[in-house]
Amino acid sequence: MSQAPGPRSEGRGEQGALISNAVVAFYSEHFGRGPTKARTHVLEDAVVCLLQDVATPQERELIDANRPDVARDGREVIRRNRADDLAGIVEDVTGRRVVCMLGDFRPEHNMVALVFPLSSEPDAAENGQI
Repeated sequence: MSQAPGPRSEGRGEQGALISNAVVAFYSEHFGRGPTKARTHVLEDAVVCLLQDVATPQERELIDANRPDVARDGREVIRRNRADDLAGIVEDVTGRRVVCMLGDFRPEHNMVALVFPLSSEPDAAENGQI
């Protein structure tokens, strides 16, 4: 279930802010803390979210112990498990279907990048197909 409100008449800047806020809330809920900085770019054919200062205290401990791979793997499992929820946030705000979600956590930069390629077809809900 997505967490973002769904009006589809906003401009790209407002859509980006809505997506950023919903993604930060998602991270807070599922990781125990959200990023302190989030920026979302709504492009013609994709949405890109850049999240900074994302590491939890436990992940920081793993990074300090020279095990950033463990922190990265754990975050990847959760992200993959919740991919539909994250895609739903983007779909609700943009009114476009997300084709897939690509993402990565870079512990050395304390940053997450999420990319949501968008379908060129309108959302099925807009066409009365759902």
